[in-house]
Amino acid sequence: MADALLWAYGVVPGPAAPPARGVAGRPVTPIAHGKLAVLASAAPFSAGELQQRLEDMETLASLARAHDAVLEAAFDRGDVVPFRMGTLYETPQAIRDMLAAETDRFAAVLTRLHDKAEWGVKAFLAPPRSEPSPSSGTEYLARRRAQRDQTEESSEAAADVHARLAEYAAGAVLSRLQDRGVSGRDTEMVLNGSYLVPRAEAADFAALVEALGREHQGLTLELTGPWPPYHFVA
Repeated sequence: MADALLWAYGVVPGPAAPPARGVAGRPVTPIAHGKLAVLASAAPFSAGELQQRLEDMETLASLARAHDAVLEAAFDRGDVVPFRMGTLYETPQAIRDMLAAETDRFAAVLTRLHDKAEWGVKAFLAPPRSEPSPSSGTEYLARRRAQRDQTEESSEAAADVHARLAEYAAGAVLSRLQDRGVSGRDTEMVLNGSYLVPRAEAADFAALVEALGREHQGLTLELTGPWPPYHFVA
């Protein structure tokens, strides 16, 4: 790896590498300093080519899948601090120098994330009931008012869901709402949250999401995870 530009995936608390291959199928190697290590593999292109590669959607998707696969394999084995996709270093020594300079910061982050996982919760408006076409302009306007009222109530319900999940979790982050083309849903998204939860409490967190879904019947809640803590590192 000494002669190649290095693609870095994240920091782990130890020198062991997960049984995974990285971008372009390159083997993943831990580059260690002290008690920390960066998982890295030889990048298939130069730093100057990175932006061009990221502008091609097919290449971008392939790189993202490979990057996430390494992090998920590391997460299956223990704690990991994910790096943003496309983090490159020129040499193994550059990585060791970075770890030496940032040891305390990474150690603190790993302590905060220890034995915790990220869970995603999305809330969508419940599918509308099938109704016959309005028979008059008055009925049409009444339905539009009812739809606006439902949207306002659903936004309040989504805020309540987030507040209660955030109170339970060790950390909570709201992300931008996705439109229907991205979410793949036929109804509007009203919540896109990520929650940091102790691994041992995963079942209890899932039960809370299910209970909130029953309580707020105007929403459909979608739970995903567990994931590496992407949203909980700077």
